[in-house]
Amino acid sequence: MSVDLSRALRDATDRAPLRSLDRQILTDRVRRRRTARTVARSALGVGAVGAVLVAALHLAGPDARVHPVPPAVPTTSPTPTSSASATPTATPTATVLPVGDPTRPFGVCGALATAEPAAPVDDRFDVVTELGGPTLEAGSPLTYRGSIGADVAGPAAVPAAGPELAVLRDGVVVATVAPVDAGSPTWDRRLDGGLDVELHARLADLSICDAGQADVSVGHALPAGDYEVRPWARVSVLESADAAAVADLDDGEFDQLVDEQGTARTVLGDPLPLQITGAADRPTHTDEPAPDLTPAAEPPVCGGPAPTVPTSAAGLRLTLAPSGPVVGQVGSEVPVDAQAVLAYDGPGSLHAFLDLWVTYWVVQDGVVVGTTWMQTDASTVGLSMDGGTTYPLDANALTLTACTPSGPGTMPLPAGSYTVYPSVWTLSLQVRTDGHAYDVQPLGSGSGMLLGEPFTVDVE
Repeated sequence: MSVDLSRALRDATDRAPLRSLDRQILTDRVRRRRTARTVARSALGVGAVGAVLVAALHLAGPDARVHPVPPAVPTTSPTPTSSASATPTATPTATVLPVGDPTRPFGVCGALATAEPAAPVDDRFDVVTELGGPTLEAGSPLTYRGSIGADVAGPAAVPAAGPELAVLRDGVVVATVAPVDAGSPTWDRRLDGGLDVELHARLADLSICDAGQADVSVGHALPAGDYEVRPWARVSVLESADAAAVADLDDGEFDQLVDEQGTARTVLGDPLPLQITGAADRPTHTDEPAPDLTPAAEPPVCGGPAPTVPTSAAGLRLTLAPSGPVVGQVGSEVPVDAQAVLAYDGPGSLHAFLDLWVTYWVVQDGVVVGTTWMQTDASTVGLSMDGGTTYPLDANALTLTACTPSGPGTMPLPAGSYTVYPSVWTLSLQVRTDGHAYDVQPLGSGSGMLLGEPFTVDVE
């Protein structure tokens, strides 16, 4: 079973700030599974699969977005958008996939499952990928989430765009996914050897790749059948470099350092089964909207008016809808039976530093009377989302206490009916599209909030 770093991150926030993370939990999980993973990697060489697909998170595809983005607010003239292309036609009966070529390098089109990586596998790294579901309609884009952890004593580098995917059928790579972020550095640095990760929510076309073979249906949608998705990444270690000096480098200098002094390594994730159904000729494409450069809203304040919601920032939205009435007792935590979701519907990709902890603002008679929010960067993580993807969050229990001007208080709110606004704190947002990077600064003090639609809580 794949180590769920992103889930572990969210679980850890229930107990402590992420940077004081119960880091040992993640480290121990990786170490406990290394022996099993070695066996799994041996199985990769003979094309066997023993992985279990983590599908419980049910990542939504582009046609099941949580909320559409309102009209974009670009800083330049708006670009007209157009609708998705016509529904794909039936797959040609003569679709030809690449055949296995033992001379092809590991992970590239036409390579065999038995191909060895050029750089040795390094168990101090861990790559985790979760698919949006076990099945996919032919021609539809694949949604997936990925993260790369580094448990290395010295400085290390992981690809800024996240893991790559090799899609195999009958032991042969027939499609590849190599995400690229426009305007991003090549490498992300890892400095303190504690399984730090950047989270990625990705959306990719699955089309037949080009192995340089005659008659292959290059560019056509993968036909129906059973496939295996293998996440992997090229990483680098800088064991002789000084961590403090590395931390002071800008992105370009760090990229250059990795190129000049880094030692290449390979990290392999557990293979995931994927079944493609139906038929399509080509992958479905949707034209991208113009960048939405709307900043995040300023946080509400205790004693101030109820916020205006919902808010969005740079095309990012938060939704949280309880499945039924939310009822609690005075002085007790109130469980919120809901799934919180971040959704990005802008162009290119969105890169955010934000708090994955959902906090709440409690309003009565139009006035903020309680909050669970405290501004801190202790639980801030990096999240990269392609347009049309979602990222699920846990809806934390709600503590109904009266707020103070400096944040949450300890005095329980009295019995009554309250309107509660879910929120997520954002530190920075950047839209990357068409080779440009657009920084979207929050209003006011430098921190901003995404606020979702409110729900009612009755306290008895």
